Amino acid sequence: LSDESIIAQISLYNSCTLIERKEYAEALELLDKIDSLSLGNAEWVEPYTYFNKALIYFSQRDTENSVEYLELAEDANEYQKKSMIQAKINGLSRKFKKIN
Repeated sequence: LSDESIIAQISLYNSCTLIERKEYAEALELLDKIDSLSLGNAEWVEPYTYFNKALIYFSQRDTENSVEYLELAEDANEYQKKSMIQAKINGLSRKFKKIN
């Protein structure tokens, strides 16, 4: 793994903690920084980053951005452990159905 890949993974994990603490602005800052990093073999980081953004926007009741990032997460979710993120995507999609 490259240094940038490791930084991306750590940033992603840190964003999860910030989301749990409802510190959405800080989490988005970390997630936005991941976009400029080379992920190397850590293909799972990209869809998970999109998923976390979708979750933040969902929590903020920003349906348009949440749906956009949820779709990006699903499109980018092509890696060896994709079922983990797919389960998360499906769970958030079900929440949309409940509020509509």
